[in-house]
Amino acid sequence: MPAGHVTAGVIEASFHVFGGNAEHSQSCCQRAAKVGHNSHDLHLRSSALALLGKFDEARRLQSEYHRGLEERGDVLNLGSHLAQDAAALELLDGNPAAAAVIAERGCSILEEAGERAWLSTGACRYAQALYELGRLEEAEEWARKGSDMGDRDDMATQIMAGQVRAKVLARRGQRIEAERLAREAMAWSDGTNSPVGQGDVRSDLAEVLELEGRREEATSSPHGQTEGSTAWVDDRFGGSRYDADCCA
Repeated sequence: MPAGHVTAGVIEASFHVFGGNAEHSQSCCQRAAKVGHNSHDLHLRSSALALLGKFDEARRLQSEYHRGLEERGDVLNLGSHLAQDAAALELLDGNPAAAAVIAERGCSILEEAGERAWLSTGACRYAQALYELGRLEEAEEWARKGSDMGDRDDMATQIMAGQVRAKVLARRGQRIEAERLAREAMAWSDGTNSPVGQGDVRSDLAEVLELEGRREEATSSPHGQTEGSTAWVDDRFGGSRYDADCCA
């Protein structure tokens, strides 16, 4: 079958994985793999498996994908994937220390290459890992760095930056600004077609509210819930979201 059929299958898979439908994404990639090889399908299959909680298999495919990028000298895609998706996998599996190491390496690669667009998003992913480790000042620094480098309409970057900054401020007792940033991130996310992202920002808003002492509101208020609610994220990620007290 022509290579175009492989590419079409991978493109279809990307719509599913970024729309939160990991099972359909995995199926599309498997069909594409039967008719040809496209290195990008390793990336998407890994992301789909991570969403399904199959982390060891996801890491295996990631390693294969990274080897291919290194062999081709594709430093930009290598740095971008390390700083973003590879780090995200470790965060989903509850390994923020590993996520921080991977994201830092990816950001270093992108910085050395002079790449700023992907670095802005990677910086915010690195900030997420730093926050989970309780390294709040560094987390805020990298979130601001990512936000400043990214375009204002770079939604992925600006949403992640807002999430991290909101939680850092909430831990410092700056409640009004923390909640404003968290709700702003939710409003941005609601303008996307990513239920995974929508669930993630709602989980972070709930954490901000809980840190403000509004536990009942954090656990019972829908916060404009869609399928991307905190409960949906917990189910999809096998309960691997982090305890709100992890950085206390």
